[in-house]
Amino acid sequence: AAYNILGPVRILDSRPGHGKGLSGRFQTGVPRRLAVAGLNGIPGNAVAITANLTVVGQTKPGFVSITPTNAPAPATSNLNFPLGDVRANGLTAKLSGTGSIFLVYKGAAGSHTDLLLDVTGYYL
Repeated sequence: AAYNILGPVRILDSRPGHGKGLSGRFQTGVPRRLAVAGLNGIPGNAVAITANLTVVGQTKPGFVSITPTNAPAPATSNLNFPLGDVRANGLTAKLSGTGSIFLVYKGAAGSHTDLLLDVTGYYL
């Protein structure tokens, strides 16, 4: 696939008052779908993105996974973090057949966090 540089373009900010992409905090073990292709300068035929994922305001330590499928317990993570730390990581994520990704936060029962995602490029 051919790589194209973009941005960075913020496509997700779940913090209150920001509401970019998805609003509301991420609850542990609940995958959330985010439309990517065809929006924010990312072509509709994109097959993957590069991005920077940031976690903020987590109530427990944990990890976040970005996958092309709706998996509540992914086998791998894109970002691991302790409690009380704003942490970011670069990643490459495959898009689903409909041009979306699923984000899932995994932490202790009842925990939640906010996520930010800045796209830096895409593959066609």
